[in-house]
Amino acid sequence: MKKLTFIFIAFIILSNLFTIAQSTWIRQSPLPTGNTLNSIFFIDANIGFAVGDAGTIIKTTDAGTNWIVQTSGTFFDLNSVYFTDANTGYAVGGDRYSYGNYGNGIILKTTNGGTNWIKQSSDSTIGLYSVYFTDANTGYAAGGKSYSYGGYGGTILKTTNGGTNWTTQGQGSGWTCKSVCFTNASTGYVAGGEQSLSNTLFLKTTDNGTYWNSKYTGISKDLYSVYFPSSNTGYAVGNSGTIIKTTNAGANWAIQTSGTTELLYSVYFTDANTGYAVGYNGYGKGTIVKTTNGGTNWMALTSGTTNYLRSVFFTDANTGYAVGQNGIILKTTNGGANWTSKTKGTTIDLYSIFFADANTGYAVGGNQYTGIIMKTTDGGIKWKEQTSGTTNRLNSVYFTDFNTGYVVGSNETILKTTNGGTNWAAQTCPVNMGFSSVYFPTFNTGYAVGTDIIKTTDAGNTWIYQNRDDVAGLNSVYFIDADTGYAVGDHSYCDVIQKTTNGGINWNGTACNVSGPLYSVRFIDSIMGYTLGSYNYGTPPYTARKVWKTIDNGNNWIANTINTTNYLSSLYFVSTDIGYVVGQNGTILKTIDGGTNWTGQINNVTNWLNSVYFTDANTGYAVGEGGTILKTTSGGTVWVKEKSKQETLNVYPNPANTKITIETSQTAKQSTITIYNISGEELIKQQANKNKTEIDVSNLPNGIYFIKVVNESGVEIGRFCKLK
Repeated sequence: MKKLTFIFIAFIILSNLFTIAQSTWIRQSPLPTGNTLNSIFFIDANIGFAVGDAGTIIKTTDAGTNWIVQTSGTFFDLNSVYFTDANTGYAVGGDRYSYGNYGNGIILKTTNGGTNWIKQSSDSTIGLYSVYFTDANTGYAAGGKSYSYGGYGGTILKTTNGGTNWTTQGQGSGWTCKSVCFTNASTGYVAGGEQSLSNTLFLKTTDNGTYWNSKYTGISKDLYSVYFPSSNTGYAVGNSGTIIKTTNAGANWAIQTSGTTELLYSVYFTDANTGYAVGYNGYGKGTIVKTTNGGTNWMALTSGTTNYLRSVFFTDANTGYAVGQNGIILKTTNGGANWTSKTKGTTIDLYSIFFADANTGYAVGGNQYTGIIMKTTDGGIKWKEQTSGTTNRLNSVYFTDFNTGYVVGSNETILKTTNGGTNWAAQTCPVNMGFSSVYFPTFNTGYAVGTDIIKTTDAGNTWIYQNRDDVAGLNSVYFIDADTGYAVGDHSYCDVIQKTTNGGINWNGTACNVSGPLYSVRFIDSIMGYTLGSYNYGTPPYTARKVWKTIDNGNNWIANTINTTNYLSSLYFVSTDIGYVVGQNGTILKTIDGGTNWTGQINNVTNWLNSVYFTDANTGYAVGEGGTILKTTSGGTVWVKEKSKQETLNVYPNPANTKITIETSQTAKQSTITIYNISGEELIKQQANKNKTEIDVSNLPNGIYFIKVVNESGVEIGRFCKLK
């Protein structure tokens, strides 16, 4: 009885302090977001909004100088945003990770300038791409299902009561609806198509959307954006550099010469003659083209970014914005002659991170044009780009002391610094190859691996080729002392892990039971180590992600399967039991039992994470695509005080013994249910497609647990007590 009383007292105390476990992986670069931004809209010269992947909504009140991340309540991608006044706005999107059905559509509304966003009811079961309102109450949303995702079909929704209800308009269309706009209350247009099938969609209504009639455009291209600067004159853009123009309200269309053959995502005109289109040129540069004569001629503008651009908007004749991949935000104040980035930090892919001490760290990466080295001296608060002196991609960084460090990369690249990165000098490479990983077990002795293995014994002044018994590429190298080291990579059978016990004179394949490829290897002490692999048996869920563990110097390896369909790139263990892996779609997983079980950590990041590093048991960093740098100071999970958050889940029986039933307040097409213990560790995670779900908790020890349910409606929370 005393035990029962104690549990209930603890339950009450914790209930007043905590709600749900929230990730404390905080974005350090790029800011305000690294998620792709799909749409931008300004209410006036100063106040604007942009929306993007993973439920991203950001707001500026100072003409784009600063942006604040807002809480959308969804992880679905948001593709379009539109405001009817300073306070009332809408964002639409969908769940792009739904196999066979391109997402469940979502519509969000705010009535207080974005402080809160509320999900609106709609009958759309497929993703939405565009939203447009003709007055405070009447609006339209367009979307569809891509042929590449298990079929095709468009949808057009309408509301006449400010989004409270949405109904399907007319017959919709056979192809995906990508963009909607209206020239007056009754006349509107929808553009779209299907790129993989070379089909064009163009619809027009003259009766408030009751009927939509197909219009012939004379092209067979997928259209992504339509814009009418006047009642008769309009433009549409799409793939293959397509720009078409009408001067008779869509009755006829003329093809214009855009000057590019790549995809154009968005078009906007500031007056009858001056317009802009943005997209991607396929060569690592964001495309911006401009016309000053109504589209007769289009000229290319210098965007200054390697990211593709998804949306363009102008607040006056000279001031405009473009947003896109990796959270890039560009602004011009001179009609597009110059564009400056409002994104803080880099958007170039990062592949490796290393800290020389608790505050001083380095992240390296690059693309086909440059190698990048970023440095922080304040624990990641600020990152400053260093001069790498190379155009080659950089893949790995390692420091032997506070001042001396090495970076390796593609095309024989080996760099060294002796002054903390102020200067980097190229080292002579003995082989014609690129490198994936570098490691120094002592100040003078180091190894770099790639297609082959090279070694230095004089702090990088000279490097010597090493022999090994396999010809496949290597991805990672780690030494536990001056003589004993391991290298893993894309090996053949029985050579999946290479080991040396004599300082690299000989390398021998080991662990015939381990299947590759392997991407990362690390040892905790002289006998215990881990390596990470991802390989396919087909399409998900027939995909294996495994962490292999050894407790006998690598002679034998035991596999632990990780329950994720995302590819994994890097691992790091802070102790024999606690470790992390990172990978595709912003995946961060943590183990507290030596790799037997792994739980996901929330970070609201969609970019691929390539490397993870911890400076102590709680402080860690992860880097990846689009310049992504994340940091945690609490091992990735913490309990957050949120007294204003109301519990909406009905959980019974409570206390529970073997099973609990969870009832949500709304029926969702798909929900993710997660159960946490009072330390914030994720214990159970499963999917549900109804509002009542039964979960077996018989294996959980006695204690207090918290429940989080995430779906297209947002987040709901609850709690229960487990007693046997």
